[in-house]
Amino acid sequence: MCVFFSAIPQDAVPVPPPTVSPLSTSPKPIVNVDIQCNFENASRPICDLKQDTGDNVGTWARVNASDPPSSNHPISDHTVRNSSGHYIAALRHTNDDSKGEVTARLKTPTLDPNLDYCLTFFLHHVGDSPPPVVVNAEVTTSRCPRKDDLSCSFTEGLCGFRQEEVYDNIDWIWHDANGHDDPYLPDESKAHDYYVYLNTSAPKGSKGVLYTTNYWLTEPHCLTFQVHMHSEMGQDAALNVLNIGEGNIKDGELLLHAREDFGSDWVTLQLNLEPSLKPFHLAFEGIMGNHMNGVYSTFALDDVKLTPGMCNSPASCSFDSNLCSWYSNENLGDDEWQFAGPGEVSINTRPYSDSTQRDNLGGFVFIEADENLSNNRAWLMSERLPPIVSAERCLTFWYHLYGAEGTKLSALMYDPNSGSLTTLWKLSPSTPIWDPGWQYAAAPFSASYIHQVIMESVMGTGFMGDVAVDDIVVAADGCIIQPSEANNGVNYTTPVIPTSEPATSVPPGLYDCYFDEDLCIWKSEAGSVWCEVLIWQDFAWNR
Repeated sequence: MCVFFSAIPQDAVPVPPPTVSPLSTSPKPIVNVDIQCNFENASRPICDLKQDTGDNVGTWARVNASDPPSSNHPISDHTVRNSSGHYIAALRHTNDDSKGEVTARLKTPTLDPNLDYCLTFFLHHVGDSPPPVVVNAEVTTSRCPRKDDLSCSFTEGLCGFRQEEVYDNIDWIWHDANGHDDPYLPDESKAHDYYVYLNTSAPKGSKGVLYTTNYWLTEPHCLTFQVHMHSEMGQDAALNVLNIGEGNIKDGELLLHAREDFGSDWVTLQLNLEPSLKPFHLAFEGIMGNHMNGVYSTFALDDVKLTPGMCNSPASCSFDSNLCSWYSNENLGDDEWQFAGPGEVSINTRPYSDSTQRDNLGGFVFIEADENLSNNRAWLMSERLPPIVSAERCLTFWYHLYGAEGTKLSALMYDPNSGSLTTLWKLSPSTPIWDPGWQYAAAPFSASYIHQVIMESVMGTGFMGDVAVDDIVVAADGCIIQPSEANNGVNYTTPVIPTSEPATSVPPGLYDCYFDEDLCIWKSEAGSVWCEVLIWQDFAWNR
C-alpha cells in the first residue's frame, strides 16, 4: 500500500525532475512509519516521498516561494509564512511539449496494510483551474479524526463545517494565526490563535450561519464552545445555536440564544444534548447588532467540543483549564480577573498552587494588587441561571487573600433585567492578611427570576497583595455563611417558600389501586382475538 499525491499541472516554467531509481518489485512493508515533510530541507527536498515515473507523468518540484513558477503560485509558504519558505508544485517536465493531460504523482514508501494511517497536508489553490501546491505533508500511524466528529479548534481550517449559501448574507471567516488581518478581531493569545469570526462592520441585522457536520447522539452529550462577543459602545448582537436535523437554518430548533456583551475575554458556553434517533446537526447563527461598525467590536467562535455525558452543573468551575462559563465583565467593572493556568506559579503574592489539586497543575482566577488599582472593582460573572422554584441553593468556593489593606471580596446576585444587586457574602478584613493559604467559603441564595452570580473584588491600597478564587460550586439545598465574619454587609434574606396545604383525605375510587396486596378489581387477560396481550402479575417486593 502506498499513498499518492496526484495532480494535473498547468503550463508553467518547468523544473527538471530528480533522477529516481526504480522501485523494487517486492518491497517490504514499513511498519509504524511516520512521514513529516515541510519541504524546507534542501538536501532532502521531498523527504521520504518519491516521484512516480512513466508516460504522461509530470513532476512535483520543490519551489522557493520568492521565485514562484507563475503568478498563480503563492509568494509565501505555510511553514515560515514568508517568501523564504518552500513548497512543492505540480509541473510539466522540461522536455514535455504536449498539450494533453499530464499527471504528477508523488508516492510514500510502501506502508503496512495492517495499520491505520492518517494523511494530512495543506493545499493552496486559486481560481477554477488552480496550480496544485502542497505544503506540510504528514502521514501518521493513527486514524484521522472521524468526519462526523463535532469537535473543532479550527487549527487546520473549518473541520468540515460548511457555510450557509442561501439564508444568510455574510460568511464566517477563518483566522489562521497570521496576525491581525482584520481590525475586528479578539487579541491573539496562545489559546486562541486559530478561530472563526464575523466581520462586525457588516450592517445591522446581517447574518452568518456555520453548519457543523452531522452527528448521531446515542447517549447524552455536553456541547461546549467559546465565544468572543464585545463592543466598546455596548452591543446587542445575537448568537443562536440551533439543531437543524436534516434541514437548514429555517428548520432549526433553537437550543441557545445569547445577546450579552461578554467583555474583552473569551467565555465558554455549554449545552446539554439529549440522545435522539434522528441525526444531530448544529448551526451557529451570528446576527450583527447596533454600535458594531466603526468601533472596536468582536464576534468570534472557537473550540467547539462535544463530549459524552452531561455538562457540569451551571456556574460550577474548577478553573483547571479555562473559565468554564464564567467571564470577566470589564464593562460593569474597572478591572479584569486574570486566569492562571497549570504551571503558572507566582513568585510574588499569588497562590503557589490551586485549591483543587494543591499543586501547580491546576488553575484559578486572580487579581494582583497595584497602587494604580486602589478601589478598582472587578466582576467575574456566571452564565445566566434559571429561576429557583424550590429550596435554596448553596454557593461554595475557595478564596485566597494576601496583603493589600482595604481589599474586599464579595459574592453577589445580579438581576440582568433590572440591574439590581443582592449581596450574598462579603469579606472586608480590617487589617492586611499575610497568611497565603486557601480558605473555604459558603453562602445560601435563591431567586425567583433569571439571575447571575458575581464574584466582586475591590482592591485596597498598596502594591503587595492579591485576590484569588477557585473551585466554585453551586449545590442543591441551602447552607450557612462561612466564615461567619463574611456576614457583614449581606442584604440577602432567605425567601419564604410556600408550603402546600395538607391534602384532604379522599376515599379511594373504584379503580384506585396501590397493588400492595393484590390486583384489586383489575384483571389480566390471558389472550385476545385482536392482539397479543401482556400478562400483568401481582409482584411483591421482599421487604
